[in-house]
Amino acid sequence: MVALTVVVPDRRQVKVELGPGATLAEVLSEACQRRGYQPHLHRLTRNGRVLDLSLTLRLAALPNNAVLEALPLPTAPALPSKVRVGLQLPDGGRSVAEFPAETSLWDVLVSLAPAETEAKEDG
Repeated sequence: MVALTVVVPDRRQVKVELGPGATLAEVLSEACQRRGYQPHLHRLTRNGRVLDLSLTLRLAALPNNAVLEALPLPTAPALPSKVRVGLQLPDGGRSVAEFPAETSLWDVLVSLAPAETEAKEDG
């Protein structure tokens, strides 16, 4: 058995004992479940380094009784729902329109410059 101490976000320590074949994801899951946190929203760190959760305890090179920290995952910045795109046309004109953020570049080009995209498709 490998004994680890996981410091969860409320700064409490949780002792976790698992076999050497267990993954770090299992360590995180066990510690989070004991304190009521959701493991998929957290990551494990040791000495400021983020640990790979797919590693087994045997391959993670952690000493027995190591202290790990469960930190919340950084939140990704919210993507804008709409983006404004401007296209400089070959004749010197400019075409500007708003599109949903999921729109592909080709769909934007077809919408803003239909004559140029038709010429590219034909030849």
